[in-house]
Amino acid sequence: MFDDHIKDDKHQVFLLVSPATFPVTFANHTWFVTSKKGEGPNRWEIRHFQNEHPERNGYLYKNLLTPWEGMEKFKLGSDSKHEPILVGVVEGDDESTAHEMIKHIEEDFHDYEHAHKYSYAPGPNCNTYTQKVLDKFPDAKLKLPRGSFGKSYNKGILPRPTPDTSH
Repeated sequence: MFDDHIKDDKHQVFLLVSPATFPVTFANHTWFVTSKKGEGPNRWEIRHFQNEHPERNGYLYKNLLTPWEGMEKFKLGSDSKHEPILVGVVEGDDESTAHEMIKHIEEDFHDYEHAHKYSYAPGPNCNTYTQKVLDKFPDAKLKLPRGSFGKSYNKGILPRPTPDTSH
């Protein structure tokens, strides 16, 4: 789908989003796809489950799904998938933000502090992970879209409780 975007002479970090699986299709699932001068591409994401996979650290996965594959529309074995949306791409040479982002994503794979915790809301979740990387690289100028619940988890910004007005 996006394979024609891969450049053999650039380091690239793609940020993708897909609606989450029913019944939470109002929420986003975000992930990164990286390519080191055409090597790869590799997909990096947090999933809501832990299963046996050779490149997994808790809920953090490398290449669990193909790079450009959207989320399942329905649980329980459905082959129907949402179309992924490309939010943006950062690319450059060996001294670029893209190259530094890829190094960080690869090195943080075994050190991500929330790798063994998952919560749909308020987080940590897939959006907590992608936002943490984006916060480290503001020069990338990538922003998670609305509906990316969990993106504020690392900032201590949590949903406010609804006041009890039943008195």
